[in-house]
Amino acid sequence: AAGQEAAAADAVADGSTPERALVALHRSRMFDWAPVPVAAMAAVPGGALLAVGYESGDLELWDLSLMARVQRIAGQGVEVTSLAWAHDSFDRRWRCFMASLDGTISEVDWRGARLTGTVDSGGGVVWSLAAQPLGTVKPGFPHALAAACDDGAVRLFGVEGGEPGCVLERSLAPLQGRLLSVCWHPSGATLAAGGVDGAVHLMDAASGQELSRLTVGGGGGGGPPRV
Repeated sequence: AAGQEAAAADAVADGSTPERALVALHRSRMFDWAPVPVAAMAAVPGGALLAVGYESGDLELWDLSLMARVQRIAGQGVEVTSLAWAHDSFDRRWRCFMASLDGTISEVDWRGARLTGTVDSGGGVVWSLAAQPLGTVKPGFPHALAAACDDGAVRLFGVEGGEPGCVLERSLAPLQGRLLSVCWHPSGATLAAGGVDGAVHLMDAASGQELSRLTVGGGGGGGPPRV
């Protein structure tokens, strides 16, 4: 051991560095990474684009054919609650719409990286957006977006070809309690909405009246399904 120490001292004295004297240093930085929850997603019908909305209000557009993000829009801290795509009958393109926790609906201008045509829902928070089946849209009529609102009503917003944003067309008969989800029947004639009452409400899209109510087992009482 004394001989090794002497050899190391002689090596340092003549400017060389013995192999055993080398010390590997690694520098690292630690940071807290907090993932932001994904609050909503919507894919372009028949396409490869996917819109993603975050709890922070941020928006991203992904091209799934490339598995790459192609656009990002920084949010203002207001949570995204739902996303949907509507078809523009004027220039034949798909347009993206976003609902937020503040009760507004905005069109997402991906090219300009901004929101445009923001309107108030008139019924509080919009918890779900659903686009009318494209094949059921009559020529010359706007593409309808159904919005499940916090006040218990489904509201229909029209997307006019060539016009920014969407316009409130009418409100269907209000239901009991907050609505959390909505979807269309493929025929475009019926809407299904679900909410905090644990039931699925089937509604006539033209008259706005409730057609029937499904109480699904396991939601509240746990009993068998009832109509």
